[in-house]
Amino acid sequence: MTPLLLPTITSHDAGYINKALEKVVGLQTEAPLKRALIPFGGIKMIEGSCKAYNRELDPMIKKIFTEYRKTHNQGVFDVYTPDILRCRKSGVLTGLPDAYGRGRIIGDYRRVALYGIDYLMKDKLAQFTSLQADLENGVNLEQTIRPARRNR
Repeated sequence: MTPLLLPTITSHDAGYINKALEKVVGLQTEAPLKRALIPFGGIKMIEGSCKAYNRELDPMIKKIFTEYRKTHNQGVFDVYTPDILRCRKSGVLTGLPDAYGRGRIIGDYRRVALYGIDYLMKDKLAQFTSLQADLENGVNLEQTIRPARRNR
């Protein structure tokens, strides 16, 4: 990984696995298995990757991606209304955990068309209510939490 070079269409030379056999140049970098630094999805992920590979992130790249440039996730969240954020957080639209999809609603909107919002909201409340007493009293937490996670 080159923690000082952001990938662009011209940032790395053409990469090949076997140049004589290849018809399309398709590697992200100039060498097989070499990683490119792609901070556009979030600077925290890049910091974690650098740490995992014992590399140091260029302070200027960190400054740019924390002070000047928005990540994809920040841009997506900026256009969500408070209602959409609450629906996303509760799983009403997706049925998926809050962190699923790195900030994007990857919804199964068929549920809305099939059941309607009123039914889905009542169902989500019933799920919460049916498990709440067990959660508060610590009754067999594994059996309580596992179905709750599946229903999100």
